[in-house]
Formats: sequence, structure tokens, C-alpha cells
Amino acid sequence: MTEADIRRFWRKVEKSDACWRWLGRPMTVGYGYFGRSEAGVKVDGYAHRMSWEIHYGSVPDGLCVLHRCDNRMCVNPAHLFLGTRTDNQADAAAKGRLPHGDRHWATKISEELIPVIMARLEAGETQVAVARDYGVSRQAVTNLVLRRRKSMKEAQG
Repeated sequence: MTEADIRRFWRKVEKSDACWRWLGRPMTVGYGYFGRSEAGVKVDGYAHRMSWEIHYGSVPDGLCVLHRCDNRMCVNPAHLFLGTRTDNQADAAAKGRLPHGDRHWATKISEELIPVIMARLEAGETQVAVARDYGVSRQAVTNLVLRRRKSMKEAQG
């Protein structure tokens, strides 16, 4: 990273007592974008990673720069920490950012149908018949039943 890159970076940062807001453009995933050139080759990158590099040095291979504040446009180094991809997923899950239910790409059964399906099963219909009626596999219905039983046990203590 060059001194020119660092000067250009700071022109796009609005500091405050909390998050330092990235004023440059966001990437499609919502994080701040900062592009630079290394040895004549354009390098696309995240603004928060650049902030980490300015303040702490390079990011070790295999690690991600995560946000404590959960603000994707924040570049405050005090709000950043290193973690693995697994740490990143666990952090996102703990903050409720991972898609689940109807928002998950692999959802086969909508949230509205769950009580209907459970009522049919409790009334004695087979998983195979219910699965056929809703165009899903029997395993999808089995998974739903198992998750429901698990969540009920966890709720009971």
C-alpha cells in the first residue's frame, strides 16, 4: 500500500466517537469498497481491511477482519478484530444476520405451512403423504419434525 493510497483512504472517512463511517462507495455486499493498485495491478478490497492494514499491518492468510459494531461501513480500527471464516459465521449467527426460515436459500417449507403440516402429522397422516402434497421429500418433513421436537425440548429446559 502506498502513501497515496493511505491519503486517498482518509479522504473517504468520517470519524466520530463511535463508528468511523466510510464515505466511499459500498460493494454489492454492503461493505465499504477501496480499490488500489499493487505493482500495476488493480486490487479490489474492503475498506475495513484497508483500515486494519493501516493500523495493525497485513491480515494473516486465512483470516478475516470482523466488525464488533456490526456496521459494514465502519472502518474504526477499535471496532475491528481478526477471526477465521468459522468465527465470522459464528459472529454473524450470534448477531442474527444469517438467513433462516423463509429467508434461507434452501428453505423447502414456508413458515406458514409448518403449523398446517404439524397438525396433519399429529392427526395421523404419514410423512410420505404430507411430503407428496407439498412437493417436498419425506426427509424434508422428517427434518421439520425433528427440529420442532428439538426446539420444544430446549424450550422446556
